[in-house]
Amino acid sequence: MIQSSISRLLTRVFIFSFLFLTAFYVSVATASAQGGYAIEFDSNVNDEPILADSNAGTELIGFAWSGYTNQVTGGREGVGWISMNCENDGLSGCGTSNYKVKIDTDTGNMSGYAWSPNIGWINFDPVGSYPSGSNTFNGSAEITGSLPDVDMRGWARACSVFQNENSCSGALKASNERGDWDGWISLSGVGTDGSTYGVKFVNNQATGNSFAWGGQINVGWVDFSPDFPGVQPVTITTTVVTDIVTTQVLDTPGTPDIDGNYTVTFSPMVQGIPEGETVSWELSVGPFSDSGEVTQTSGATNFSTIPTINGVPFTTTDNLVFEIDTNNDVVETPPGEDNNVFTRPFSLAFPLPTIDISGPEIVSAGTAADIDVRVTAPYDTTCQVFGPGFSAPSAQFDVLAGVPYINTFTSAALRNSTNIAVRCDVPGDSPFTANISVEVVPTFQEV
Repeated sequence: MIQSSISRLLTRVFIFSFLFLTAFYVSVATASAQGGYAIEFDSNVNDEPILADSNAGTELIGFAWSGYTNQVTGGREGVGWISMNCENDGLSGCGTSNYKVKIDTDTGNMSGYAWSPNIGWINFDPVGSYPSGSNTFNGSAEITGSLPDVDMRGWARACSVFQNENSCSGALKASNERGDWDGWISLSGVGTDGSTYGVKFVNNQATGNSFAWGGQINVGWVDFSPDFPGVQPVTITTTVVTDIVTTQVLDTPGTPDIDGNYTVTFSPMVQGIPEGETVSWELSVGPFSDSGEVTQTSGATNFSTIPTINGVPFTTTDNLVFEIDTNNDVVETPPGEDNNVFTRPFSLAFPLPTIDISGPEIVSAGTAADIDVRVTAPYDTTCQVFGPGFSAPSAQFDVLAGVPYINTFTSAALRNSTNIAVRCDVPGDSPFTANISVEVVPTFQEV
């Protein structure tokens, strides 16, 4: 039975055929060879580092093991189990801490955190400068090759060596507090005897000779494929769903500018994203586009930003295309459906012309009114003034696109209060009208 216990580390790891003695501030995990290897893993994580987006679909799952066989007791001792994912069996689940080690399948870059109850968080995207070990890669952890058969290279780093463990960066603790260890773990390189080591995957599972190296002080070899019955070795896994579907994309045009250009926001209706997963989206209308991410949380789709395109001319007539790209995050079945495209025709209403009409509020009976008219429109249109004394063709005028029309029209002598209106044609819509009221007061004569 493998059991986690807290004690001072007196003996540590072996490198090649040697055992190294050291004193380190972390506790050890011991394992008895009696009765098999059922994991009792301490999943009570310490304060989390700042976890970046943990919702990638391609990630590591399973356990690595750092330890050795005690030549006196026959038990296994050392750093112990290292969990690559909060979903591992025996843990309390991702509700406590949504951690995992992730892989960007486009770039090969790795990110996220593994957890050890004895050395804490292990960052797979640490900042440099990186150690210059024999034939090691000068960069953070990444994969090379093509899934499902890939190799790892680069560096991971334990956060417990930093004064601020939660940030996993900055100044190191005093040497005696961290056992003289700098926290670096190499994922591939050449040993002192000239033999190569590294973490390799065949068919997405770590091979039997997959080892990382944490240095001869404190950690030593980290086995990514521990041969313990019932223990899952480190495995690359990808979230698979049946299908993601966009059923509709609604658009809401804002108020157009003086040239008739709109800012348009969109409301896509997306179904089938797995809970907690994030996928990328791109929206386009002709040459105009926007992009972002959407995450399924508590049954709702939450967009990182509201899909918006700016400066869309009112004359635009094109296809609206909304695309969900799941290549990095979610693999769909059947194959070939990693890009989900929703398309529909898109057009905008012609904006209303701007009509400014002004004149006197009150005139005496029998007096004409001068009406000032100013009209602008982003398209050619025809307008007309309506009211006493106004009739076509003298009260009718043309407005050229983008050119303000300004004129003063004089009514007939007004006998009663009246409305005076300017009406302009709007292509594809009803005419638009603006009006003012003119009050008429009677005149009095002495008799």
